Amino acid sequence: MPKDKGAVINSENEMNIIEEFLNVDTSLIAMEMDRDLIRMEMNIVEFPIFSKSNNIKKNQIKKYYFSSDKESYLEIIPAYDSMIPGELEERVFIALTKIYRNNGFKQTFYCTLTDIYDNMNITSLNTRRSLYAKVKSAISKLQSTSFNFKDLFYSNEINSVYNDLIKTNILNYRVISLKDATNAESNFFTDKRVKEVYKITLSEHFHDNIRKKVI
Repeated sequence: MPKDKGAVINSENEMNIIEEFLNVDTSLIAMEMDRDLIRMEMNIVEFPIFSKSNNIKKNQIKKYYFSSDKESYLEIIPAYDSMIPGELEERVFIALTKIYRNNGFKQTFYCTLTDIYDNMNITSLNTRRSLYAKVKSAISKLQSTSFNFKDLFYSNEINSVYNDLIKTNILNYRVISLKDATNAESNFFTDKRVKEVYKITLSEHFHDNIRKKVI
């Protein structure tokens, strides 16, 4: 998708906003919303929510404009002293969506880091060990990063784009150990090698949008 670089804006809380214009004809999107191609384009998982850039720095906000009047945009805001999600976070997110699918598309589901590695197709024990801290950090980043969709977020419920501002993260999570597990959750620890389990809850907007897209 063609894009033009925009300005770098310093905000009052020492966060920098990096602006880019994405060349999308929003009038065409509005007219052809029922076409499958447009529906896919308007689905959140098709937006640049993960950066491919190697130049991303801490405290940088990315703001992608989808209209020349700046009324339609996606703004990605990292937690303070952190960076927006990148390629590793994308791989972890895709792995989690596979686990989510295998759990019947339930908004809240459980998994281990081993489950995530398996769905990332990482088989080497040495690689898994080397990625341990990074994958845990990636999950945390998926929770702490905020996404603002303005006149952009596709709603399967109304079969159109929300004409307002949607603020959301991707997921929330809790790391559970055996001593903190409920009776039902203790079943995940029957394998004594399991020391912690992740309770993942997709945000309402991501859950609804992804589930409706794949079902």
